[in-house]
Amino acid sequence: MIAVIASMESEFQFLDKAEHIEDVKQGVFTFRRYVLSGTDIVTGICGTGKVAAAICAQKIIDAFRPSMVISIGTSGSMDDSLRVNTVVVAEDIVQHDFDASAFGYRKGEQCELGVVEMKCSERFLDAARRKYSSYGNVVFGRVLSGDRVIVSSDEKKLLIGQFGPAACCEMECAAIAECCLINGTEFAAVKGISDGDSSEDEREDEFRNNIVSASASLGEILTGILTSGEVC
Repeated sequence: MIAVIASMESEFQFLDKAEHIEDVKQGVFTFRRYVLSGTDIVTGICGTGKVAAAICAQKIIDAFRPSMVISIGTSGSMDDSLRVNTVVVAEDIVQHDFDASAFGYRKGEQCELGVVEMKCSERFLDAARRKYSSYGNVVFGRVLSGDRVIVSSDEKKLLIGQFGPAACCEMECAAIAECCLINGTEFAAVKGISDGDSSEDEREDEFRNNIVSASASLGEILTGILTSGEVC
């Protein structure tokens, strides 16, 4: 079974052609089981931010024991060359707002895990590269994740200076990745670019205007990977 977590229901467009099996209630979360081209999938809507995402991920792992957890959703571009509806297949995840450097750790380093870059499933990445490496709207790279919306180009430059080149930024992926590392569960992420460099007011409008198209783009790529027969 594959678990897929997003922060909003609108990001699950790839399930339009899937067969719904059942809903399972776990606290405030409703997990939904589907079959997509023979692949068993369970989904969860985690809500916004790292705490909600971590709780959702742990509950879905405890209840369903998935072989892999995939974080999906819309994201902000960290690279000016990446336009709206570009799909980012994550190579690794960095929690940009975690900082225990006062105690000798690197910025972003998960103290108990000893890592800054949380690596995504090579099995998933290999399948994605074989299928989509030549697609113009698909890129492979780093996702920065934290409990803060990154708005300006100055903020982006600061984070890139600290953590190296990144494709996009969002607010849930790092928590899900860390939860998977702790549980020994494979992890992957697919993100659709919904907005770029803009003012805070403009960014909200851009994000809301592009949720549907960015989610459709990532859903198409995710479906291709899941139905390739190389991941499940």
